[in-house]
Amino acid sequence: MRYIGSRSAFLASLLLVLSTFVPGPVLAGAGPTVVATISMGPDENATAFALAVNKRTNKTYVTPGAETLSCESHIVSVIDNTTN
Repeated sequence: MRYIGSRSAFLASLLLVLSTFVPGPVLAGAGPTVVATISMGPDENATAFALAVNKRTNKTYVTPGAETLSCESHIVSVIDNTTN
């Protein structure tokens, strides 16, 4: 009976050691990917100037920037994080 206990302990420790060295699938290793592109107003080449996230409403607010840093675009894009 003692032999079975030692054998089980050996197999359990062997599995533990092997599981630490066998790499599992790396899901985030590929890096970020573009899921969707969201238009930020009339200028197709506009980039984000300011960004704010509201955790309660699960929405992101983005204002487009221009070549010169200014807040005069008068455009705010609201992104629903549950669908985008």
